[in-house]
Amino acid sequence: MRDVIFIITILALSFLLYREYSKEPIVIEGEPYEVLKVVRDTEYIPYKVVLPKDTLIKDTTIYVDVPYLDSLMMDSVLREYYAKVKYVDTFEVSKFGYLYITDTISQNSIVNRGYEADLIFPVYRDTIYLSQKLRNGLYFGSRMDLTERGIFLGPSVMYLKNNKIFSGGFSLGGGKPFYSVGMNIKL
Repeated sequence: MRDVIFIITILALSFLLYREYSKEPIVIEGEPYEVLKVVRDTEYIPYKVVLPKDTLIKDTTIYVDVPYLDSLMMDSVLREYYAKVKYVDTFEVSKFGYLYITDTISQNSIVNRGYEADLIFPVYRDTIYLSQKLRNGLYFGSRMDLTERGIFLGPSVMYLKNNKIFSGGFSLGGGKPFYSVGMNIKL
């Protein structure tokens, strides 16, 4: 029974040591640091673009037959034909904002065209909080156990790793050895 408890204790200790050694530290200027937490912030940056208007000039002449109209009808048709009308088209660009296209039309052709964008782009910033890793340390010493049978002395070993202390040792007394294994965690 004692051997089974000893084997289970050794397996648990080796599992804890394996977990501690599997973590990869971040090395900055030769010093190892432990990652405490990572925080991702999202900031939306407005982006406004106004492009200069293009002047479209066509040099082709188109002849149109004008039907016979009285002067009042002819005046209203020619007024609409020579008028400059402004049209604005709005396009939604996914979740980033809007694109505006402004057209000025006169004499059945596009005279000016302008573009304007009102966009918002997300910028992700990762903040990593680090803590300088403690240096690993191996300590040798002696231990004293006080029991009902008496005082027992023996050697002990302590190992410091990432704010955790692993210890082991044994004591001799009364002809029988006493083994001890321990682990302490910083609170």
